Amino acid sequence: MNKVFEFFLISTIIAALAGCENNTSPNINEAQPPVIENPQNDPPFLISRAGAFNVGGELVEVNEANVDASESGTVWANQLLIRYFIPATENPKTPVVMMPGYGLASDIYLETPDGREGWAMQFVQAGHPVYLVEPANSTRAGINPEIINANIKGRESEPAQLFTWAQELTWTRFGFGPAEGEFFEDARMPRDSFDQLVKMFTPTQVETVEGPAIIMYGLQHNLLGLNELSEQIGRAIFLVHSASGVPGFTFASNNPERVAAVINIEPVGCPAATVDEFPDVPVLSMFADHMEVREQMPVRQEECQSVINELKGRGVDADMFALPDMDIHGNSHLPMSELNSADLADLILSWLNENEIN
Repeated sequence: MNKVFEFFLISTIIAALAGCENNTSPNINEAQPPVIENPQNDPPFLISRAGAFNVGGELVEVNEANVDASESGTVWANQLLIRYFIPATENPKTPVVMMPGYGLASDIYLETPDGREGWAMQFVQAGHPVYLVEPANSTRAGINPEIINANIKGRESEPAQLFTWAQELTWTRFGFGPAEGEFFEDARMPRDSFDQLVKMFTPTQVETVEGPAIIMYGLQHNLLGLNELSEQIGRAIFLVHSASGVPGFTFASNNPERVAAVINIEPVGCPAATVDEFPDVPVLSMFADHMEVREQMPVRQEECQSVINELKGRGVDADMFALPDMDIHGNSHLPMSELNSADLADLILSWLNENEIN
C-alpha cells in the first residue's frame, strides 16, 4: 500500500475511534493536515489534501463486457486516473502534472524502487501541487473491454492487445547495462530493488507493438483527459517522460496559455519537424547516459536539442540537461527511480526557480 494513503487510512481509523470514545463527531474545521514522514530523514512536511479522480474517457457500447457475454450495455473506457497531493501552504506554486512513459505507472514519481521519497513528494515539499497521471489505455486507468474480449473470442473487431515491457528488453533500451542482467559499473539504479522496479511495468492496451502506432493509439484519449484536468487545475507545468512526451508537447502546442513549461525526460515527441509552429513555451529536456547501447535515444536527444536551440533563439527559456555533459554519469531512462533521484529533482526545481516559473 502506498505510504501516503496508508497513513491516511490509519489516521482515519484513529480519529473514528476517538470520536466513538467521546461520543462526539469530529469537527472537520479543526482537523489538521497529516504529517508525512519520509525515509530520507528530511524534516516532515504537511499535505493539506490528497485523493484521486478520473478525467476524460467515453461511454462505449459493449457486447463482450462480461466473460459469458450474456448482456450488452455501456461502460466507461479510455479515461485517465489522476492522483493528487496538495501542499499545506497559503500560497501554492504552479501545479505540476507528472505523466509516466509507455507501459509504466505513475508510481515511478511517488517512490523509488528502494523506498526513498519520489519526485512527487519533493515537488510537494517545494510548494507545488502535484497531479500524477495514469494514462488512457493503461490497465490502471481505463481500457475498452469490448475490444480485448472480442479478440480473445475470435470475433472480428478492431485489432488490439495488451503490451507489457519484458524486463529482458529493457536492459539496453533503457540503459541499465550492456546486456541482460549486467549493470553498467556506474549504474545509478538500486540493484537490489530491480524487481520492485519491473513490478511497476503496467499492461497497456495497444493496436500494435510496432513503430509509432504504439504511442499514437491513446493520443486523442490522453489529450481529452489532459484538457479536462487543465480546466480544473489551471495553468500547470507538465513533466513528461518518454512516450508521454507526445501528449505533453501536443497539449502545449494546442494550449500554450495553459502550460507554464514542458519538462521532458528522454521524451518521444520533441516537435523538431514542426518547431517553427511550436509556441513560446519554456522547455527543459533531460537525457541520461550510455547512449552507446541505446539505439533510439541519440536521435531523440538531437530532436530535442533542435527545439531548444529554436526556442532559445526566440528568447524563450529552454535548456538541455545532458547529464554526462554535467559530469553526472550512470543514469538510465528512469532517473526518477535512481540513487541520485533527489539531486536530479533539485536540478529541475532550481531551473524552475531561476527562470521564475513558479
